[in-house]
Amino acid sequence: MQHQSSMTSTTLSQLWTMAYEETEQILLTPHSSSCLMSTLEDFCLVMRPNYIGKKNFLTSSENLMAQAREMYPNQPYHVMTESGERIVLPPEFTKEISAEPNLHFRPAFDEVDWHEVALAPFAADLIVRVASRTFIGEELCRNEEWIKVVESYYKYWFFGSQKLTYYPRALRMLVQWFLPECKGIRAQMKEARRLLTSLLAKRREMKQAVMAASGTIPKLDDTMEWFEDEAKARGVVCDVDLAVNFHISMITAARLTMPDLLKQFMIVLAQQPESVQLIREEVANQLRAEGMSASSFNKIQLLDRALKETLRTKLRDVVTLRRHAARDVQLSNGLILKKSYARYRLLLKKGIRIFVDTCGMRDPTVYENPNEWDPARSLKLRSNPDWKHAAQLARPCRNHLGFGYGQHACPGVFFAANAIKVILCHLLVKYEWKLAPGTDTDPKSLGAFLVSSPMAKILIRRRENVEVDFDSV
Repeated sequence: MQHQSSMTSTTLSQLWTMAYEETEQILLTPHSSSCLMSTLEDFCLVMRPNYIGKKNFLTSSENLMAQAREMYPNQPYHVMTESGERIVLPPEFTKEISAEPNLHFRPAFDEVDWHEVALAPFAADLIVRVASRTFIGEELCRNEEWIKVVESYYKYWFFGSQKLTYYPRALRMLVQWFLPECKGIRAQMKEARRLLTSLLAKRREMKQAVMAASGTIPKLDDTMEWFEDEAKARGVVCDVDLAVNFHISMITAARLTMPDLLKQFMIVLAQQPESVQLIREEVANQLRAEGMSASSFNKIQLLDRALKETLRTKLRDVVTLRRHAARDVQLSNGLILKKSYARYRLLLKKGIRIFVDTCGMRDPTVYENPNEWDPARSLKLRSNPDWKHAAQLARPCRNHLGFGYGQHACPGVFFAANAIKVILCHLLVKYEWKLAPGTDTDPKSLGAFLVSSPMAKILIRRRENVEVDFDSV
């Protein structure tokens, strides 16, 4: 029995090693644009055994896709991502994919002396507080318990969802009961429910007191009131569980995407000191003239365009326009995405899943010197018809996929743009910063994401002469 066990172990180990070595090189076959994508020979392929492929994509997605682009210029190809197999389409399919209905989407710094700050937790904390202030009000956005709950929930959710992809889909409902991250999610939701229950009880008591005194039911002008009204209009019971799920989901969405842009922008400004004063002066002048308002933000053009350029030069997503085929779809070049297809005589897929490559955001035919950061670039491009109405940060176009494109573009784009501008107005006017000596500013691959350096540090201090009195704006 011992000999048999040893032989079995050795055989499995050898087979795994052979499979790894055999697929260490990217496999490719010629691609015919008129073919049905139903067999291995019908498409260009970049894949490895499931676990190895997912792990490699998680840590080296940018390099893997750069290699694929070189081998398959302007062609679709397959890739094993951390979430499973996907087809990556070149950027020229952006408009077509976005419009195709059968492709479905689913601490204050008051020190006057320089002091070191790690950018990742700093940016995350700011975004969580601003999002909480927007969605659930002033009380919880300053409650350290709530901030800790949201941040813990986000980390458990992010890493737990990655771990679940290593298990077959049929087992995930069972596995989630045992994964530490999934247990952590449930524990944080329990804490969030406790904190939000207390807040909702205070709101009800306040409304009852006002109604008893005035005879009228008060209407609060905030997101929680809007959420309750929308739920009632749809015949949905707005209980604590529904409120917790909604608000945690909204804040988590902000936490997922917005800190990365804020971090990268602060890194870029530290590297481009000549641009900082120009942007700071524009912000201060506009705030003094019109205060902090939507109208004022529309006129702070340098900040807006600099943010858009930062998003272009370091996009968080290596791929975008994630879709799956609800039915057979034929693209303009004759390529057909099948709802079901067989590969290697294995399991029939329910629907092909696709990405669109974001490399078009560095296309030299669209962007002159595409690898350079030019904060005035979008202003210069306004003569281009595609950019006539797309120069602003919150206006997606097919050559700038920072917030997606088409009917499934990010629905929170205006919130994200304005929230980041609010934060940066305070930071630019009140503080100055520079990179800490020797800090790592290189972005890192994390699956389909290219995240701003998680190790970046800055030196920051409060400015002595602040041009704007924020209490009056």
